[in-house]
Amino acid sequence: MLQEERRQRYVEAALLLLLCLVPLLLYLPFLGTPFERDEGVYATIAQGVLDGKVPYRDLFDNKPPLVYGWYEISFLLFGESVVAPRLVAAVFLSLTAVALYNQARLVMPKPAAWISAFLFALSTGLPWVALHANTEAYMLLPLVSSLMFFTIGMKRGGNRWFFIAGLLAGMAIMTKQVAVWNLLALAVLAVVYHRRSAETRWQAVAPTVWLLAGSIITVGAVALPFAINGALDDLLYANVGYN
Repeated sequence: MLQEERRQRYVEAALLLLLCLVPLLLYLPFLGTPFERDEGVYATIAQGVLDGKVPYRDLFDNKPPLVYGWYEISFLLFGESVVAPRLVAAVFLSLTAVALYNQARLVMPKPAAWISAFLFALSTGLPWVALHANTEAYMLLPLVSSLMFFTIGMKRGGNRWFFIAGLLAGMAIMTKQVAVWNLLALAVLAVVYHRRSAETRWQAVAPTVWLLAGSIITVGAVALPFAINGALDDLLYANVGYN
């Protein structure tokens, strides 16, 4: 019996690895194509940051700062080329497929989880989706992972899961602003759900407090270098006021 369970785990791990390879394989033919408009902007700002410039103050754009950070990391790892950020984006999408599988397993039967993850992995190669190395490609991993840890917290209890979910939600927000609506939806859901069973008011709101605290910490950590460089107003204007 134990041997059969071990064999099943190995098969599942192998299938997850194959699932991971789907976005990477779909990306390979297009890694070297010229940057599209948004990719060119992100790459230019990332190069500027590596040269000591401050986004928004020295080079203006209206996207959150982590997208430039992912480009910077890709340039440092693989050199300054069109391939680097797309390779990192492909890895992010591959890991997102696994995170989606884990999330689906928490709320659906295993076959449905496999179908969901496979359809997502396959969708990364659709040309009209146009993920490329855009904000969505980098945002999805922390966004789906945030939902996964939130779901674990809802099922098992424990405020640490909500805190981790908040940290990841903050990363998603600082990659693309629209992720804030996902965070707010989870916060409202946590309050509504826990009000039914909580014995005290604090127990009812504690998961939401930990969720929001995690997101505030991440957003604050990303914003801190801008505050140190006197560019916090530029960051706020570009990401809130301008939009």
